[in-house]
Amino acid sequence: MATPFWRGRLATKRSRTCGGPIPSVCVEEGLKAESVEWLVLLRGIQDEKVLENGARWGQPSDETPQRGQYREWKRLLTMNGGAK
Repeated sequence: MATPFWRGRLATKRSRTCGGPIPSVCVEEGLKAESVEWLVLLRGIQDEKVLENGARWGQPSDETPQRGQYREWKRLLTMNGGAK
């Protein structure tokens, strides 16, 4: 069975990102982090539409689903006085 064409590209991109020869080096570098950078989910927020039923709609490349996950997470943690 032939190796998919994208495998080499993915490994090359990962190694350039973290500076290591293999992806496991990326994981090791990530585990050494002392703090997490802020996560900004603003892609497409200016075009996001709220529908009549309250659902939100965005383009496929927008981060609408990710924002929705955090909205639901916040709702669940804050209902009934929050987590105990």
